[in-house]
Formats: sequence, structure tokens, C-alpha cells
Amino acid sequence: MRGIFFGILAILTLASFGNAQEQESIDAKATVLSPISFQDKRDLDFGTEVLPGRTYTVLPGNATQAGRFELWGAGFKEVSLSFTLPGNLVAPGDLTLPITFSATSATHATSGDYVSGATSFNPATGVSPSLIASGHLWVAIGGEISPPSNQAAGEYTGVITLTVEYTGN
Repeated sequence: MRGIFFGILAILTLASFGNAQEQESIDAKATVLSPISFQDKRDLDFGTEVLPGRTYTVLPGNATQAGRFELWGAGFKEVSLSFTLPGNLVAPGDLTLPITFSATSATHATSGDYVSGATSFNPATGVSPSLIASGHLWVAIGGEISPPSNQAAGEYTGVITLTVEYTGN
């Protein structure tokens, strides 16, 4: 009798566990940030009257000669700023003019005047600032040329490329 009792109890116990099933669900979500966009506002310009044998430095705060970019994306998000920099400016006929960038040749700023709230950084290593509330950031770059006394006359150019991407922070 005792065996029958435990047998029935075992069947009832298994039946109650077998029927006790619950389900819960969650949603999968993602909010995609607005893409970063930016615009070049001005070229880095050492001028049209560069003399051989002299050094010309353009600081990033120079209102008329520094290279300028304006960018925007999602407010308060961190972005990576990295430059691809030329080692030389080039003129037709394979003429070259060395260009250099210092540890303070670039800035990022929190206002459109490129000076107010500007923070210097090394364009060769880059930096990761945050966009302001409106999603804006302003970037400027300067540099230095020192044409030797025998530098050939000509119009020298080089390409400076700014790459911007969200860091995830």
C-alpha cells in the first residue's frame, strides 16, 4: 500500500512540474545616432608671397590662414579626430617643400570662432573630444614651412585629410 501511495505521489508531482510553465518576453532595441557630417571651411594657406630662406608658421587660431573644419553629429557624444598629414607640399615637376606640424598645430573648439574654448592637440596623434549639446565642434589646423634659400618658385600644394568617427563613448 505504501508503494502505491508513493507511486501516485510521484505521478502527481511530475504532472504538476510538467504543467507549470511560464514565459516572459523582452524587446530588442537600438537607437542609431545621426551620422557625423562635416565641411571644410578654409584651406591652410601660407600665402602667395613666400620667400625662400624664411620660416612661415600659421597657428590654428589664425583667422585668415589656418585650415578650418566645422562638424556636427549627436550632442555630447565623443568623436575621434585624426589627420592624414603631408610631409611635403608638391609643385609641378616633382618639386617639394617640406611642411611640419607641431604638438599644438591643431585645435578643437566649442564655438564657431575657433578660438573661444579651443583646446590644442597634436594632429599627428589625434584626440577624442565630445561634441557640444548642439552636436557641433570646430577644428582648426596650422603648420610650418621653411623653404630653403634655393627653393624653386611655384605653387605648392598638399592634402590634409581629417577623419571623424564616433568612439562609442
